Amino acid sequence: EAGYRDPTYAHNAYLDVWAELGVMGLAVWLILLGEFFATPFKRLIAIKTGKEKPQKEEILFLLGLIGSLAAFSVHSLFETAIFSPVILSLLMIIFALAANMAKNQEARIMN
Repeated sequence: EAGYRDPTYAHNAYLDVWAELGVMGLAVWLILLGEFFATPFKRLIAIKTGKEKPQKEEILFLLGLIGSLAAFSVHSLFETAIFSPVILSLLMIIFALAANMAKNQEARIMN
């Protein structure tokens, strides 16, 4: 007898969000993920074009943030990892870092 378990989640995180929250939920999830990708990319482009001066080791931080979001996004194609407390905690920390970066970038623009 094969040791299969009952499927409790969809094949990947995107399908799972779609199945549980519908098309609108999937759209909100993708927009949220896209915004958190765009924030470090915008800052990196501003640094590379010379519009803004980077703080110490900021480029490495930005590349790490982009890489971690990319790794999560690709991993989500193959597994529903957002229900793992460890992975969800790390994702929330990454989102918080990106949100803090966006807030600091807005403060720099206003000054």
